[in-house]
Formats: sequence, C-alpha cells, structure tokens
Amino acid sequence: LKGWHQFGQWTPEAVRAAIRHFDRSIGLDPHCALPFSGKATAYTFLAALGQMPGKVAYPRAREAALKAMELEDSTGASHTAMATVLFFYDWDFQGAYEHFQKALTLTPGAAELRKLYAMYLKALGDLEGAEDELQLAVQMDPLSPALRTALGEVLVHRKHFEEGEGELRRVQELDPEFRSAREILGWSFHNQGRFEEALREWEEINARTADPFKVIPHRMRALVGLGRVEEARQLFRLLEERREREPEISLEIDFAMAHLALGEDEPALGYLEKALDQKLGMAVFFRVFPPFQHLRSHPRFQAMLDRVGIPEPEQASP
Repeated sequence: LKGWHQFGQWTPEAVRAAIRHFDRSIGLDPHCALPFSGKATAYTFLAALGQMPGKVAYPRAREAALKAMELEDSTGASHTAMATVLFFYDWDFQGAYEHFQKALTLTPGAAELRKLYAMYLKALGDLEGAEDELQLAVQMDPLSPALRTALGEVLVHRKHFEEGEGELRRVQELDPEFRSAREILGWSFHNQGRFEEALREWEEINARTADPFKVIPHRMRALVGLGRVEEARQLFRLLEERREREPEISLEIDFAMAHLALGEDEPALGYLEKALDQKLGMAVFFRVFPPFQHLRSHPRFQAMLDRVGIPEPEQASP
C-alpha cells in the first residue's frame, strides 16, 4: 500500500521510493505476486520517462512481471504488469491488449488498471475510449490526484478545455504540490493561445520544486508564443547544462520539444530518432502528442511511427 501510494505521486523520486517499498514487501512475502506487479509497473514508468536507462529498467520490469505471472497468473495485477511491459517496451500492442483485457475481466474494479488501459487507448488515438475509462476510474477513486490528472489531460487533448481545467483545478485542491496537474494545466492554456497563463503555471513548478531544470521545453514554447525568443534560447542553454549535470537521464524528447519550440524541425526529428534507439516508452504516444502533430506529414516521422508499430485507429483491436 505504501508502494502504490508513492507510485500515485507520479514523480520519479516517488516512484523510486515505491520500488523500495515493493522490495520490502517481497522480502516479507516472496510468494505474493502483488509487489512484483507493482515493481514491474514502477520500473516501466521510470524507463518510459527516460529517468532510468531502458537497458537497466526494462529487464527488471520484465523479470518482475514474469515472476508475478509465475506466482499468480489468475490475478488482474499480474496481467496488468505484463501488459505494461509489452506496451511500453516491446511495442507489442496486440499482446498488451490481450493482457489488458484479461486483467479487466479479472479485476474490473481496479482504478489504476483503468488508467493504464486508458493510456493504451490514448496511444491508439481513441481519446473518447480513454476518457470513458478514466471517468470510471475517477468514480472508483475520486480522491486520486493521478487519476483526475489523467482525465484532465485527455479532456484537454480532446479540446474540452473548460472541463479539463476543472478536473486539474480539483487536483490542485486535493494536492497543491501534484506537479503533473500544473503541467497539463499549462498545456491547456498554451493550446488556447493563453501563453502568459501557461508560462505562469510552468514557472510555478520551478518555484515549488526549487529546480530550474523542470519543464524547460514547455517554458520555451510559452516564451516563443509571447515573442520572447531570445529568452527561450537562453533556456535551451539551460537544458544543455542539465544534460551535463544529469547524464543518466534521457533528455532526447526534451531536446526534441525544445527544438520544435524554436521552429527547428530537423534537429527535433534527430532527437526523436535517438529516443526510439533508446526504446523510450513515451514513443508510443508520438502519434497523438500535440507538439508533434505538425510532423505527421514528414517522411522521417512517419517512418518512426512505422518503427514503433502504432496501429492506425481502424486497425486497433476493438
């Protein structure tokens, strides 16, 4: 329970703490599948965001998921763990779908499962289906900041800005320090051309974390929208400094977004290709991630989508 509470904070630091709790739980009862399932999902999260090298995190995630399946293959949590690894690492969308469906059959009332399945649907472009799953998840656990943030994000992606912002404001009432909600709220403002408000939300993340390296590409986009291009270029240099200070973190997607903020498509495409080489799990969202939409017609970007194997919506399993 402590592990899942930490995982629900949706920050790399908290997810690392979750892994420590799961390991303690395994030490207490090595024959229980649940902590192995949690450990698999946590390592997948770190690898997907580039917070841990994929060559380190994904083998650990797969080992934990397989152990969970070995111990209890009749529990939804075990199938959820396996689905998550297949989805984010193997890019095996059909295999992930089958395990998600098995998990949903075994534990239809698991809110975290609904969130993960919603992420799968979002990757396929089924935003309506993702919203339906998250609405169910929020009904199951209305006090979860992570679930409401995920719902708010899908609503923003669907351009239901007022409704999405309402969910994100509720998260801030529940937990003012839940930074993912503030990040998505900034995107909502940005996508409506409200660049000053977007910049204010993103700079608040820096203030609350006392970390100047947070959300650099986001702030760059807002500054460019406000015509403050030179300030955006200064932030790009700050991103380069972060790469020197934190070489263990994969910043390819950050650099891609930073170049896109400056209108530099070709270098951005180069970084996205490097992200695929590193098997960054967030590649499954390339088709639907709003900052990448204008790249859809570029042959190099289309080749990346083909490489990940993201099914077109009409090809996805029902």
